[in-house]
Amino acid sequence: MKSLVKITMFVAAVSVFLHPVLPGEPTEIQQSPELKVLQRFIGSWEQQVVSKPAQWTPQKQTMGLTTKCEWILGGRMLQSKGEWSPGGIETLILMTYDAEKKVYRQWYFDSKGIIPRGEELGKWDEATKTLTWTGRLGNGITKTGVTRFIDKDTNEWTVVFKDSDGKVLLDMEGKAKRK
Repeated sequence: MKSLVKITMFVAAVSVFLHPVLPGEPTEIQQSPELKVLQRFIGSWEQQVVSKPAQWTPQKQTMGLTTKCEWILGGRMLQSKGEWSPGGIETLILMTYDAEKKVYRQWYFDSKGIIPRGEELGKWDEATKTLTWTGRLGNGITKTGVTRFIDKDTNEWTVVFKDSDGKVLLDMEGKAKRK
């Protein structure tokens, strides 16, 4: 019986040590003004996307993209999960603000491995309500993108991939409306 009491007390002590938040205390971190910029993405979105003629897409294509964005990791990381239509390709985008380097960071993944992987770095312009992204994705491929917030329920975005010679590989634009 004494050993059961000792084990229970040990587990309780370890639990407090590993999880120092007391009952009733908020578990979310206080977000920096920079992280609050990403709050604009929170929610469910319907997007209309146009892929202009380019190396990877010789003909103009119109697609839909449905996404849901939410905070993860205690409000330090934004997660956006989505699905392209037609095609049903699943997407995952992670975004955060790196306070040490004073830059936004973004990563895109999809279920088909269509888009080259790599980190993108971003800058926020409060005057124009615009996030501008740049990335080097390997094999000489670069990516530039811009997301402009029109109002609290609408944003427009563009993304362009180029090869090392400056040839446009992919040129897309989209308009997102909050559901």
